[in-house]
Amino acid sequence: MRSRPISNGMTTKQTTIFVGVLLIGAISVAVYKGKDEGTVGTSPTVGGVTTSSEGVKGGVSGIQYGYTTQKATSTTEAKKTAIPTPSISYAVVAPASFSNADAELAVKTIQSVIARLKENPENAGLWAELGFHRKGIEDYVGAKEALEYSLALSPYNATVADNLGVVYGDYLKDPQKAEKYYLIAVELEPNAVYRYLRLFEFYSYITKDMAKAKAILERGLKAVPGETSLKTLLESL
Repeated sequence: MRSRPISNGMTTKQTTIFVGVLLIGAISVAVYKGKDEGTVGTSPTVGGVTTSSEGVKGGVSGIQYGYTTQKATSTTEAKKTAIPTPSISYAVVAPASFSNADAELAVKTIQSVIARLKENPENAGLWAELGFHRKGIEDYVGAKEALEYSLALSPYNATVADNLGVVYGDYLKDPQKAEKYYLIAVELEPNAVYRYLRLFEFYSYITKDMAKAKAILERGLKAVPGETSLKTLLESL
């Protein structure tokens, strides 16, 4: 099957590869920056939410997570949300495709996070950690529940919002909610180029809305004038 040609000679497949490479580079920079400064996608103090150094740096089967644990200023903040506290009383089951060693590690890791959550149920970072790990074992409903509660506790975390976009868009096949969370991530970090690139791919290949794909690139160029990756993609449309 031939790829659809684009005006500057790039094919759809080539554009996807190009965007993918840019996303990998941008995300890598964000993760390494977070390791150096103790934060990824958040400031040390934002909107009354403080961060600590607690967090996961590696995961099952090479999955990498980069973020900091965040603590709500009080339990009152959580109670203000319309989201009920997700259940953490369930059996943790790794996919059959995991090796015995990876399955054991995944189960132990999630059980450890759950144990810490029982002691500190209002810790936004721990809920995010649980969401990332549940996504890692292909429990996408559990992942979105944990991540949404984390974002309710800490509404300034662009990384959590972005991950919700991925879960809803790539796995739960709910493009409307995926778009909602991707846009929240962009609003929280308007200078993060790779968030515009992710939305460009979402509009181009998931919703197939090229008007929005073009608009998000233009929005990115207003926020980050002259950004080469955004200009190149815009010129290819």
